[in-house]
Amino acid sequence: MGRGDEGTVVIGVTQEPDNLLLAFTPLYASGLVLATLYTRPVQYGDDWRPFPTWVERIPSVSGGDWEVFPDGRMRLTYRIRPGVRWHDGHPLQAYDVEWTWRMWTHPAVKSVVTKSDDVKVAGMHCPDPLTLVVDWSEMTPNANMCHRALPRHLLAEAFDRDPTSLPRLPFARSPVGMGPFRFSRWVPGEFIEVVRMAPPPPPARGRAAERIVFRFYPGPEELVAGWRRGEVDVVSGASMSLDEVLDLEDAFPEFRFVYKPALIVERLDFNCDSPALSDPRARLGLALAVDREELVRQASAGRLQVATSWLPTGHPDHDPVLRALGRDPGRARSLLLEAGWEERSGRLIPAGKSPLRLLTTAGDKLRERLAEGLVSAWREIGVACETGWVPARELFTELLPRRRFEHLAMYSWVMHLHAMGFGAWHSSQVPSPQNAWQGRNYPGWRSAENDALLSRGLRELDDDRRAAVMREQQAVFARDLPCLPLLMRAEVVAHRRGLKGIRPTGMSVGPVTWNAQEWVWSEEPREG
Repeated sequence: MGRGDEGTVVIGVTQEPDNLLLAFTPLYASGLVLATLYTRPVQYGDDWRPFPTWVERIPSVSGGDWEVFPDGRMRLTYRIRPGVRWHDGHPLQAYDVEWTWRMWTHPAVKSVVTKSDDVKVAGMHCPDPLTLVVDWSEMTPNANMCHRALPRHLLAEAFDRDPTSLPRLPFARSPVGMGPFRFSRWVPGEFIEVVRMAPPPPPARGRAAERIVFRFYPGPEELVAGWRRGEVDVVSGASMSLDEVLDLEDAFPEFRFVYKPALIVERLDFNCDSPALSDPRARLGLALAVDREELVRQASAGRLQVATSWLPTGHPDHDPVLRALGRDPGRARSLLLEAGWEERSGRLIPAGKSPLRLLTTAGDKLRERLAEGLVSAWREIGVACETGWVPARELFTELLPRRRFEHLAMYSWVMHLHAMGFGAWHSSQVPSPQNAWQGRNYPGWRSAENDALLSRGLRELDDDRRAAVMREQQAVFARDLPCLPLLMRAEVVAHRRGLKGIRPTGMSVGPVTWNAQEWVWSEEPREG
Protein backbone atom coordinates (compact mmCIF):
# COMPACT_ATOMS: atom_id res chain seq x y z
CA MET A 1 0.00 0.00 0.00
CA GLY A 2 1.43 3.38 -0.94
CA ARG A 3 4.29 4.60 -3.14
CA GLY A 4 1.84 4.97 -5.99
CA ASP A 5 0.49 1.41 -5.96
CA GLU A 6 -2.79 1.63 -7.87
CA GLY A 7 -2.72 5.40 -7.50
CA THR A 8 -2.71 5.18 -3.68
CA VAL A 9 -1.25 7.82 -1.35
CA VAL A 10 -0.78 6.93 2.33
CA ILE A 11 -0.74 9.78 4.86
CA GLY A 12 0.61 9.00 8.31
CA VAL A 13 -1.17 10.73 11.21
CA THR A 14 -0.72 10.55 14.98
CA GLN A 15 -4.44 10.86 15.69
CA GLU A 16 -7.58 8.98 14.84
CA PRO A 17 -10.57 11.27 14.13
CA ASP A 18 -13.28 11.33 16.76
CA ASN A 19 -15.86 11.88 14.00
CA LEU A 20 -16.15 13.15 10.43
CA LEU A 21 -19.04 15.56 10.92
CA LEU A 22 -18.00 18.86 9.42
CA ALA A 23 -17.42 21.54 12.10
CA PHE A 24 -18.12 19.14 14.97
CA THR A 25 -14.55 17.94 15.48
CA PRO A 26 -11.49 19.91 16.60
CA LEU A 27 -8.92 17.25 15.65
CA TYR A 28 -6.27 17.91 13.01
CA ALA A 29 -6.62 14.38 11.63
CA SER A 30 -10.34 14.94 11.09
CA GLY A 31 -9.60 18.13 9.19
CA LEU A 32 -7.18 16.30 6.87
CA VAL A 33 -9.89 13.82 5.90
CA LEU A 34 -12.74 16.35 5.69
CA ALA A 35 -10.76 18.58 3.31
CA THR A 36 -10.96 15.80 0.72
CA LEU A 37 -14.70 15.18 1.22
CA TYR A 38 -16.04 18.76 1.38
CA THR A 39 -15.27 22.14 -0.12
CA ARG A 40 -16.39 25.59 0.95
CA PRO A 41 -18.02 27.85 -1.66
CA VAL A 42 -14.92 30.05 -1.49
CA GLN A 43 -11.52 28.62 -0.58
CA TYR A 44 -7.90 29.76 -0.44
CA GLY A 45 -4.94 28.14 -2.14
CA ASP A 46 -1.28 28.07 -1.19
CA ASP A 47 -0.91 31.55 -2.69
CA TRP A 48 -3.45 32.78 -0.08
CA ARG A 49 -5.77 33.99 -2.82
CA PRO A 50 -9.48 33.09 -2.87
CA PHE A 51 -11.09 31.00 -5.59
CA PRO A 52 -14.70 29.78 -6.06
CA THR A 53 -15.49 26.08 -5.89
CA TRP A 54 -19.20 25.23 -6.23
CA VAL A 55 -20.33 28.84 -6.72
CA GLU A 56 -20.03 30.52 -10.11
CA ARG A 57 -18.17 33.56 -8.80
CA ILE A 58 -17.03 35.26 -5.61
CA PRO A 59 -19.39 38.10 -4.68
CA SER A 60 -17.76 41.52 -4.79
CA VAL A 61 -18.78 45.14 -4.26
CA SER A 62 -17.55 46.04 -7.74
CA GLY A 63 -19.49 43.12 -9.27
CA GLY A 64 -22.77 44.25 -7.74
CA ASP A 65 -23.49 41.00 -5.87
CA TRP A 66 -22.07 42.37 -2.61
CA GLU A 67 -24.34 45.26 -1.59
CA VAL A 68 -23.65 47.66 1.29
CA PHE A 69 -26.51 49.71 2.71
CA PRO A 70 -26.23 53.14 4.39
CA ASP A 71 -26.97 51.70 7.85
CA GLY A 72 -24.05 49.22 7.59
CA ARG A 73 -26.04 46.14 6.62
CA MET A 74 -24.86 43.97 3.72
CA ARG A 75 -26.37 41.57 1.21
CA LEU A 76 -24.36 38.96 -0.70
CA THR A 77 -25.80 36.86 -3.52
CA TYR A 78 -24.30 33.54 -4.61
CA ARG A 79 -25.15 31.45 -7.66
CA ILE A 80 -24.44 27.73 -7.25
CA ARG A 81 -22.97 26.02 -10.29
CA PRO A 82 -25.47 23.70 -11.96
CA GLY A 83 -24.60 20.02 -11.88
CA VAL A 84 -22.77 19.93 -8.51
CA ARG A 85 -23.96 16.89 -6.58
CA TRP A 86 -23.58 15.25 -3.22
CA HIS A 87 -21.80 11.94 -3.33
CA ASP A 88 -25.13 10.11 -3.13
CA GLY A 89 -26.22 11.81 -6.38
CA HIS A 90 -28.58 14.36 -4.84
CA PRO A 91 -28.02 17.89 -6.26
CA LEU A 92 -26.27 20.46 -4.08
CA GLN A 93 -28.74 23.32 -3.54
CA ALA A 94 -28.87 26.71 -1.88
CA TYR A 95 -31.28 25.20 0.62
CA ASP A 96 -28.39 23.07 1.97
CA VAL A 97 -26.38 26.18 2.86
CA GLU A 98 -29.39 27.93 4.40
CA TRP A 99 -30.28 24.85 6.48
CA THR A 100 -26.66 24.39 7.62
CA TRP A 101 -26.55 28.00 8.84
CA ARG A 102 -29.82 27.60 10.75
CA MET A 103 -28.56 24.36 12.27
CA TRP A 104 -25.22 25.84 13.42
CA THR A 105 -26.81 28.91 14.95
CA HIS A 106 -29.37 26.87 16.91
CA PRO A 107 -28.68 27.42 20.64
CA ALA A 108 -28.62 23.67 21.32
CA VAL A 109 -25.86 22.99 18.78
CA LYS A 110 -22.35 22.95 20.24
CA SER A 111 -20.16 23.23 17.15
CA VAL A 112 -16.39 23.56 17.47
CA VAL A 113 -16.45 26.17 14.68
CA THR A 114 -16.79 29.68 16.05
CA LYS A 115 -20.21 31.21 15.51
CA SER A 116 -18.92 34.80 15.83
CA ASP A 117 -19.50 35.52 12.14
CA ASP A 118 -22.55 33.29 11.65
CA VAL A 119 -24.51 35.20 14.29
CA LYS A 120 -23.93 38.41 12.32
CA VAL A 121 -26.03 36.94 9.51
CA ALA A 122 -29.53 38.39 9.82
CA GLY A 123 -31.03 35.82 7.48
CA MET A 124 -30.72 33.73 4.33
CA HIS A 125 -33.26 33.04 1.63
CA CYS A 126 -33.25 31.06 -1.60
CA PRO A 127 -35.18 32.58 -4.56
CA ASP A 128 -34.53 29.31 -6.39
CA PRO A 129 -32.56 26.10 -5.74
CA LEU A 130 -29.32 27.57 -7.13
CA THR A 131 -29.47 31.10 -5.69
CA LEU A 132 -28.50 31.99 -2.12
CA VAL A 133 -29.04 35.49 -0.71
CA VAL A 134 -27.31 36.27 2.59
CA ASP A 135 -28.28 39.34 4.63
CA TRP A 136 -25.73 40.58 7.16
CA SER A 137 -26.63 42.78 10.14
CA GLU A 138 -23.23 44.51 10.02
CA MET A 139 -20.21 44.93 7.79
CA THR A 140 -17.40 42.39 7.80
CA PRO A 141 -14.72 41.70 5.16
CA ASN A 142 -14.84 38.03 6.22
CA ALA A 143 -18.29 37.40 4.71
CA ASN A 144 -17.18 35.16 1.85
CA MET A 145 -15.45 32.68 4.18
CA CYS A 146 -18.34 32.00 6.54
CA HIS A 147 -20.51 29.49 4.70
CA ARG A 148 -20.45 25.71 4.56
CA ALA A 149 -22.92 23.07 3.47
CA LEU A 150 -24.09 19.75 4.83
CA PRO A 151 -26.68 17.58 3.04
CA ARG A 152 -30.06 18.76 4.30
CA HIS A 153 -31.86 15.81 2.77
CA LEU A 154 -29.86 13.40 4.97
CA LEU A 155 -29.74 15.31 8.26
CA ALA A 156 -32.71 17.66 8.60
CA GLU A 157 -35.20 15.06 9.83
CA ALA A 158 -32.92 13.84 12.63
CA PHE A 159 -32.06 17.42 13.56
CA ASP A 160 -35.74 18.38 13.80
CA ARG A 161 -36.32 15.47 16.20
CA ASP A 162 -33.31 16.29 18.38
CA PRO A 163 -30.97 19.24 17.61
CA THR A 164 -28.20 17.62 19.67
CA SER A 165 -28.25 14.30 17.83
CA LEU A 166 -26.03 14.98 14.79
CA PRO A 167 -22.64 13.93 16.26
CA ARG A 168 -24.20 10.60 17.31
CA LEU A 169 -25.63 9.72 13.89
CA PRO A 170 -23.99 7.04 11.67
CA PHE A 171 -23.40 9.93 9.24
CA ALA A 172 -20.66 11.24 11.56
CA ARG A 173 -18.57 8.13 10.83
CA SER A 174 -19.71 7.56 7.25
CA PRO A 175 -20.25 11.04 5.77
CA VAL A 176 -21.62 12.11 2.41
CA GLY A 177 -19.83 15.12 1.00
CA MET A 178 -19.49 16.95 -2.30
CA GLY A 179 -15.69 17.23 -2.58
CA PRO A 180 -13.30 15.59 -5.04
CA PHE A 181 -13.09 12.38 -2.97
CA ARG A 182 -15.85 10.28 -1.39
CA PHE A 183 -15.74 8.37 1.87
CA SER A 184 -14.96 4.67 1.37
CA ARG A 185 -14.33 2.98 4.71
CA TRP A 186 -13.10 3.47 8.26
CA VAL A 187 -11.31 0.59 10.00
CA PRO A 188 -11.10 1.72 13.66
CA GLY A 189 -7.57 1.83 15.01
CA GLU A 190 -6.06 1.35 11.55
CA PHE A 191 -7.07 3.74 8.74
CA ILE A 192 -9.67 5.77 6.86
CA GLU A 193 -9.88 5.47 3.07
CA VAL A 194 -11.31 7.94 0.55
CA VAL A 195 -11.51 7.42 -3.22
CA ARG A 196 -11.68 9.84 -6.11
CA MET A 197 -15.18 10.69 -7.31
CA ALA A 198 -14.53 11.31 -11.00
CA PRO A 199 -11.90 9.82 -13.30
CA PRO A 200 -8.87 12.12 -13.25
CA PRO A 201 -7.63 13.80 -16.42
CA PRO A 202 -4.62 11.92 -17.76
CA PRO A 203 -1.45 13.62 -16.43
CA ALA A 204 1.43 14.32 -18.79
CA ARG A 205 3.55 11.80 -16.91
CA GLY A 206 2.57 9.48 -14.11
CA ARG A 207 -0.65 8.54 -12.36
CA ALA A 208 -3.07 10.75 -10.44
CA ALA A 209 -3.90 9.99 -6.83
CA GLU A 210 -7.06 7.88 -6.97
CA ARG A 211 -7.17 6.63 -3.38
CA ILE A 212 -5.96 8.28 -0.16
CA VAL A 213 -5.41 6.28 3.00
CA PHE A 214 -5.03 8.04 6.37
CA ARG A 215 -3.08 5.54 8.49
CA PHE A 216 -3.24 6.02 12.27
CA TYR A 217 -0.25 5.79 14.63
CA PRO A 218 -0.43 6.15 18.44
CA GLY A 219 2.25 8.84 18.53
CA PRO A 220 5.29 10.41 16.78
CA GLU A 221 7.64 7.53 17.63
CA GLU A 222 5.30 4.94 16.13
CA LEU A 223 4.75 7.15 13.09
CA VAL A 224 8.49 7.49 12.49
CA ALA A 225 8.89 3.72 12.87
CA GLY A 226 6.20 3.16 10.24
CA TRP A 227 7.84 5.79 8.08
CA ARG A 228 11.13 3.89 8.26
CA ARG A 229 9.32 0.71 7.23
CA GLY A 230 8.12 2.49 4.09
CA GLU A 231 4.45 2.53 5.09
CA VAL A 232 3.73 6.20 4.42
CA ASP A 233 4.07 8.64 1.53
CA VAL A 234 3.11 11.92 3.23
CA VAL A 235 3.79 13.13 6.78
CA SER A 236 2.61 16.43 8.22
CA GLY A 237 4.76 18.04 10.88
CA ALA A 238 1.68 19.29 12.74
CA SER A 239 2.21 16.75 15.52
CA MET A 240 6.01 17.14 15.67
CA SER A 241 8.25 19.98 16.80
CA LEU A 242 10.64 21.75 14.44
CA ASP A 243 13.58 19.99 16.11
CA GLU A 244 12.01 16.58 15.58
CA VAL A 245 11.44 17.38 11.91
CA LEU A 246 14.98 18.68 11.43
CA ASP A 247 16.38 15.46 12.88
CA LEU A 248 14.42 13.46 10.29
CA GLU A 249 15.62 15.25 7.13
CA ASP A 250 18.87 13.29 6.91
CA ALA A 251 17.11 10.03 7.74
CA PHE A 252 14.72 10.26 4.79
CA PRO A 253 16.60 11.52 1.70
CA GLU A 254 13.87 10.09 -0.57
CA PHE A 255 11.44 12.61 0.95
CA ARG A 256 11.16 16.30 0.23
CA PHE A 257 10.59 18.52 3.29
CA VAL A 258 8.48 21.62 2.61
CA TYR A 259 8.45 24.53 5.09
CA LYS A 260 5.47 26.72 4.22
CA PRO A 261 5.28 30.02 6.16
CA ALA A 262 2.11 29.96 8.22
CA LEU A 263 -0.29 32.57 9.55
CA ILE A 264 1.56 32.33 12.86
CA VAL A 265 3.97 35.01 14.08
CA GLU A 266 6.30 34.40 17.01
CA ARG A 267 6.36 37.73 18.85
CA LEU A 268 7.88 39.46 21.86
CA ASP A 269 5.36 41.64 23.68
CA PHE A 270 6.45 44.74 25.60
CA ASN A 271 4.31 45.77 28.56
CA CYS A 272 3.67 49.37 27.58
CA ASP A 273 2.47 50.19 31.11
CA SER A 274 5.78 49.20 32.67
CA PRO A 275 7.95 52.22 33.69
CA ALA A 276 10.88 50.50 31.94
CA LEU A 277 9.06 50.15 28.62
CA SER A 278 6.37 52.84 28.52
CA ASP A 279 8.59 55.05 26.33
CA PRO A 280 8.66 53.83 22.69
CA ARG A 281 12.38 54.69 22.61
CA ALA A 282 13.06 51.99 25.21
CA ARG A 283 11.19 49.40 23.17
CA LEU A 284 13.05 50.37 19.99
CA GLY A 285 16.34 50.34 21.90
CA LEU A 286 15.85 46.72 22.97
CA ALA A 287 14.87 45.81 19.40
CA LEU A 288 17.99 47.43 17.93
CA ALA A 289 20.21 45.39 20.24
CA VAL A 290 19.15 42.21 18.42
CA ASP A 291 20.22 40.90 15.02
CA ARG A 292 16.89 39.25 14.23
CA GLU A 293 18.11 37.71 10.96
CA GLU A 294 20.93 35.89 12.74
CA LEU A 295 18.73 35.05 15.73
CA VAL A 296 16.12 33.37 13.53
CA ARG A 297 18.72 31.66 11.35
CA GLN A 298 20.42 30.04 14.31
CA ALA A 299 17.23 29.19 16.20
CA SER A 300 15.55 27.50 13.20
CA ALA A 301 18.60 26.12 11.34
CA GLY A 302 17.77 28.54 8.51
CA ARG A 303 14.34 27.02 7.85
CA LEU A 304 12.10 29.87 9.04
CA GLN A 305 11.64 33.48 7.92
CA VAL A 306 12.06 36.69 9.91
CA ALA A 307 8.74 38.47 10.56
CA THR A 308 8.62 42.00 9.13
CA SER A 309 5.32 43.21 10.63
CA TRP A 310 2.68 42.08 13.11
CA LEU A 311 0.74 40.82 10.07
CA PRO A 312 2.35 37.68 8.61
CA THR A 313 4.18 37.81 5.32
CA GLY A 314 1.73 36.82 2.58
CA HIS A 315 -1.28 38.41 4.26
CA PRO A 316 -2.94 40.62 1.61
CA ASP A 317 -2.52 43.72 3.82
CA HIS A 318 1.03 42.96 4.97
CA ASP A 319 3.59 45.76 4.70
CA PRO A 320 7.22 44.90 5.65
CA VAL A 321 7.59 47.93 7.93
CA LEU A 322 10.31 46.25 10.03
CA ARG A 323 12.38 44.90 7.15
CA ALA A 324 15.14 47.47 7.70
CA LEU A 325 15.18 47.06 11.49
CA GLY A 326 18.73 45.78 12.03
CA ARG A 327 21.22 45.62 14.87
CA ASP A 328 22.70 48.92 16.07
CA PRO A 329 24.14 48.53 19.61
CA GLY A 330 25.28 52.16 19.89
CA ARG A 331 21.89 53.59 19.01
CA ALA A 332 20.21 50.97 21.19
CA ARG A 333 22.09 52.22 24.27
CA SER A 334 21.44 55.88 23.40
CA LEU A 335 17.69 55.29 23.04
CA LEU A 336 17.48 53.49 26.37
CA LEU A 337 19.24 56.36 28.10
CA GLU A 338 16.95 58.88 26.40
CA ALA A 339 14.00 56.86 27.72
CA GLY A 340 15.11 57.37 31.31
CA TRP A 341 17.31 54.33 31.89
CA GLU A 342 20.48 54.84 33.97
CA GLU A 343 24.05 53.74 33.31
CA ARG A 344 26.05 52.30 36.22
CA SER A 345 29.48 50.76 35.66
CA GLY A 346 28.66 49.93 32.06
CA ARG A 347 25.27 48.42 32.91
CA LEU A 348 21.94 49.93 31.88
CA ILE A 349 19.37 50.02 34.68
CA PRO A 350 15.71 50.17 33.60
CA ALA A 351 13.46 53.01 34.60
CA GLY A 352 11.57 51.67 37.59
CA LYS A 353 14.78 49.89 38.73
CA SER A 354 13.29 46.40 38.49
CA PRO A 355 15.48 44.02 36.39
CA LEU A 356 13.92 42.95 33.08
CA ARG A 357 12.06 39.65 33.10
CA LEU A 358 10.98 37.67 30.03
CA LEU A 359 8.15 35.16 30.43
CA THR A 360 7.57 32.39 27.90
CA THR A 361 6.45 28.77 27.70
CA ALA A 362 8.53 25.81 28.78
CA GLY A 363 9.22 22.82 26.55
CA ASP A 364 9.53 24.47 23.11
CA LYS A 365 13.18 24.18 22.03
CA LEU A 366 12.81 26.77 19.27
CA ARG A 367 11.40 29.26 21.78
CA GLU A 368 14.18 28.38 24.24
CA ARG A 369 16.82 29.25 21.63
CA LEU A 370 15.06 32.51 20.80
CA ALA A 371 14.95 33.47 24.48
CA GLU A 372 18.62 32.62 24.96
CA GLY A 373 19.55 34.70 21.90
CA LEU A 374 17.55 37.71 23.07
CA VAL A 375 19.01 37.63 26.58
CA SER A 376 22.53 37.29 25.15
CA ALA A 377 22.06 40.23 22.74
CA TRP A 378 20.81 42.48 25.55
CA ARG A 379 23.66 41.41 27.81
CA GLU A 380 26.12 42.65 25.17
CA ILE A 381 24.77 46.22 25.53
CA GLY A 382 24.71 46.04 29.32
CA VAL A 383 21.06 45.05 29.88
CA ALA A 384 20.39 42.16 32.24
CA CYS A 385 17.28 40.04 31.68
CA GLU A 386 16.16 36.86 33.39
CA THR A 387 13.85 34.31 31.76
CA GLY A 388 10.83 32.83 33.46
CA TRP A 389 9.54 29.51 32.06
CA VAL A 390 5.85 28.85 32.66
CA PRO A 391 3.33 26.22 31.46
CA ALA A 392 1.52 27.23 28.28
CA ARG A 393 -1.83 26.99 30.01
CA GLU A 394 -0.74 29.49 32.68
CA LEU A 395 0.62 31.93 30.12
CA PHE A 396 -2.46 31.89 27.90
CA THR A 397 -5.20 31.67 30.53
CA GLU A 398 -3.77 33.86 33.29
CA LEU A 399 -0.61 35.84 32.63
CA LEU A 400 -1.45 37.27 29.20
CA PRO A 401 -5.24 37.78 29.53
CA ARG A 402 -4.77 39.42 32.95
CA ARG A 403 -1.59 41.25 31.82
CA ARG A 404 0.38 39.72 34.66
CA PHE A 405 3.79 40.01 33.00
CA GLU A 406 5.92 42.88 34.27
CA HIS A 407 8.07 43.48 31.20
CA LEU A 408 8.22 40.95 28.35
CA ALA A 409 6.27 37.93 27.09
CA MET A 410 7.09 35.71 24.09
CA TYR A 411 4.58 33.45 22.35
CA SER A 412 3.00 32.66 18.97
CA TRP A 413 0.08 34.67 17.59
CA VAL A 414 -2.19 32.69 15.24
CA MET A 415 -4.18 34.72 12.69
CA HIS A 416 -6.62 34.21 9.87
CA LEU A 417 -6.34 35.74 6.44
CA HIS A 418 -8.82 38.52 7.23
CA ALA A 419 -7.12 39.63 10.44
CA MET A 420 -7.69 43.36 10.83
CA GLY A 421 -6.04 43.90 14.19
CA PHE A 422 -8.95 45.49 16.05
CA GLY A 423 -9.04 42.85 18.78
CA ALA A 424 -5.24 42.81 18.99
CA TRP A 425 -4.40 46.52 18.93
CA HIS A 426 -7.37 48.82 19.57
CA SER A 427 -7.19 50.69 22.89
CA SER A 428 -10.60 49.34 23.88
CA GLN A 429 -9.16 45.81 23.69
CA VAL A 430 -6.58 46.23 26.44
CA PRO A 431 -7.67 43.54 28.95
CA SER A 432 -9.00 45.10 32.14
CA PRO A 433 -11.67 44.58 34.80
CA GLN A 434 -13.80 47.12 32.88
CA ASN A 435 -14.08 44.84 29.83
CA ALA A 436 -14.05 41.63 31.91
CA TRP A 437 -10.52 40.86 30.65
CA GLN A 438 -11.88 40.12 27.17
CA GLY A 439 -9.45 42.09 24.99
CA ARG A 440 -6.31 40.72 23.32
CA ASN A 441 -4.22 43.90 23.31
CA TYR A 442 -1.86 42.30 25.82
CA PRO A 443 0.94 44.89 25.50
CA GLY A 444 -1.51 47.64 26.50
CA TRP A 445 -0.80 49.81 23.46
CA ARG A 446 -3.00 52.91 23.48
CA SER A 447 -2.91 55.18 20.43
CA ALA A 448 -5.74 57.38 19.18
CA GLU A 449 -4.15 57.42 15.70
CA ASN A 450 -4.01 53.62 15.62
CA ASP A 451 -7.59 53.33 16.90
CA ALA A 452 -8.89 55.58 14.13
CA LEU A 453 -7.07 53.59 11.44
CA LEU A 454 -8.34 50.24 12.75
CA SER A 455 -11.91 51.54 12.81
CA ARG A 456 -11.56 52.79 9.24
CA GLY A 457 -10.16 49.46 8.11
CA LEU A 458 -13.08 47.52 9.57
CA ARG A 459 -15.54 49.65 7.60
CA GLU A 460 -13.62 49.39 4.32
CA LEU A 461 -14.70 46.48 2.12
CA ASP A 462 -12.72 47.50 -0.96
CA ASP A 463 -9.53 45.42 -0.86
CA ASP A 464 -7.18 48.08 -2.22
CA ARG A 465 -8.48 50.88 0.00
CA ARG A 466 -8.42 48.62 3.06
CA ALA A 467 -4.83 47.61 2.30
CA ALA A 468 -3.86 51.29 2.11
CA VAL A 469 -5.40 51.93 5.54
CA MET A 470 -3.61 48.91 7.00
CA ARG A 471 -0.28 50.10 5.58
CA GLU A 472 -0.77 53.32 7.54
CA GLN A 473 -1.64 51.31 10.63
CA GLN A 474 1.50 49.19 10.33
CA ALA A 475 3.63 52.33 10.00
CA VAL A 476 2.18 53.59 13.30
CA PHE A 477 2.83 50.17 14.82
CA ALA A 478 6.47 50.28 13.70
CA ARG A 479 6.87 53.75 15.20
CA ASP A 480 5.44 52.81 18.62
CA LEU A 481 6.58 49.14 18.54
CA PRO A 482 4.30 47.63 21.22
CA CYS A 483 5.72 44.23 20.32
CA LEU A 484 8.67 42.90 18.34
CA PRO A 485 7.67 40.30 15.70
CA LEU A 486 10.43 37.69 15.52
CA LEU A 487 9.69 34.95 13.01
CA MET A 488 7.05 33.22 10.92
CA ARG A 489 6.27 29.72 12.12
CA ALA A 490 5.77 27.18 9.34
CA GLU A 491 3.63 24.25 8.31
CA VAL A 492 6.01 21.38 7.57
CA VAL A 493 5.11 18.57 5.19
CA ALA A 494 7.34 15.69 4.10
CA HIS A 495 6.44 13.72 0.98
CA ARG A 496 8.06 11.25 -1.36
CA ARG A 497 9.90 13.06 -4.10
CA GLY A 498 7.95 11.15 -6.74
CA LEU A 499 4.64 12.54 -5.49
CA LYS A 500 3.98 15.86 -7.22
CA GLY A 501 1.45 18.59 -6.50
CA ILE A 502 1.76 18.80 -2.70
CA ARG A 503 1.24 22.50 -1.87
CA PRO A 504 0.67 23.20 1.85
CA THR A 505 -1.16 26.45 2.57
CA GLY A 506 0.09 27.34 6.04
CA MET A 507 -3.52 28.09 7.01
CA SER A 508 -5.74 26.26 9.48
CA VAL A 509 -8.63 26.53 7.00
CA GLY A 510 -6.64 24.66 4.36
CA PRO A 511 -4.95 21.39 5.45
CA VAL A 512 -2.35 19.92 3.10
CA THR A 513 -5.07 17.74 1.52
CA TRP A 514 -6.94 20.80 0.18
CA ASN A 515 -5.75 20.00 -3.39
CA ALA A 516 -5.35 16.22 -3.17
CA GLN A 517 -7.19 15.92 -6.49
CA GLU A 518 -4.09 17.49 -8.11
CA TRP A 519 -1.57 15.04 -6.63
CA VAL A 520 0.23 12.90 -9.19
CA TRP A 521 2.73 10.06 -8.90
CA SER A 522 5.43 10.81 -11.43
CA GLU A 523 7.02 8.13 -13.55
CA GLU A 524 10.42 8.92 -12.08
CA PRO A 525 11.96 6.05 -10.12
CA ARG A 526 11.13 6.17 -6.41
CA GLU A 527 13.57 5.17 -3.73
CA GLY A 528 12.82 3.06 -0.70
